[in-house]
Amino acid sequence: MLTLGAQDFKENTYNFSGALKAVCLEPSNSSGVGPEQGTLSKGDGKAFLVGTSQGKLILQRPSGWFRSSQKEVVLFPGAGSGVTSIAWEGNLVAWADASQVRVMDISTQTALCQMSAPVGVGPEEPYPCSLCWLSPKDLLIGWADNFRHVRMSVPVAGVDSDLNGKVASILAEWSTDCLICGLHGFDEDHVVYLGYTPPMEEDEEEGSEMQDEEELADMGAHPSNQPELIVAKRKTGELVSADQLPMKGFNMNGPEGYILLSSYQCKRNKGSCSKWQLRTFQSQRGGTRGFAPLFFIASPQDMVVARVRDINDR
Repeated sequence: MLTLGAQDFKENTYNFSGALKAVCLEPSNSSGVGPEQGTLSKGDGKAFLVGTSQGKLILQRPSGWFRSSQKEVVLFPGAGSGVTSIAWEGNLVAWADASQVRVMDISTQTALCQMSAPVGVGPEEPYPCSLCWLSPKDLLIGWADNFRHVRMSVPVAGVDSDLNGKVASILAEWSTDCLICGLHGFDEDHVVYLGYTPPMEEDEEEGSEMQDEEELADMGAHPSNQPELIVAKRKTGELVSADQLPMKGFNMNGPEGYILLSSYQCKRNKGSCSKWQLRTFQSQRGGTRGFAPLFFIASPQDMVVARVRDINDR
């Protein structure tokens, strides 16, 4: 693995025992591994997490007097399948493999919970899992056609105290009519996700290859596998808007070929998701007032930037 410093463009090379499947940089609000560390990164050093094809979750953090070297810490030894995604917020890290999502308190290296994949997802039927922290206690999970909003909260009486004061409860769960290949918060009440619908299989007996796109649309099917940027209500999954993206080379990509990024991931925009509501700012003078996010949809062939339309648009 090769890293490049954002300030001095200094290159660093790291070698791992297995192929890397996921990488996650330390967020600005982490508080470190172990009480003696304080913060993971002071000065120029930056900690990061990697997930390998064997399922290992590995932390690389600065060490030494001048924090000029890196120390490798294996947080999870693996469960037989590769890590597909990692999300890090504050002290909490969530990661997914082919069959489960796990959450750990990285400050104490304590496992907090694990959640099984939706029905139909597993090593034999792998689908990308999207993880997003809305806040240090709210985790969004998009896996195949399943959405979950998970809240890390104080346990009720009778719950094992080894959970370090945090347990997971599902606040909302619903299904989509497509595969989720990217997920982020949108506003106080909505989420945005990137949807992918696999191409319809040809039916030789019915001669489906002779049907045109209008006939497929009448049947409620997607005529192509173009990705869609979808805004839905967080609690119920009810669709608010869906925009098909005519990205270059879309017919060459599967759901793993797309990535959805949000301006809420930037330090200065943290928390803006809860500061506005779509229904309010679409009807008020002044529009979204800078709270609405920008979204970046990328594939190997193309990139699209999407922004919220408000009352100021003509």
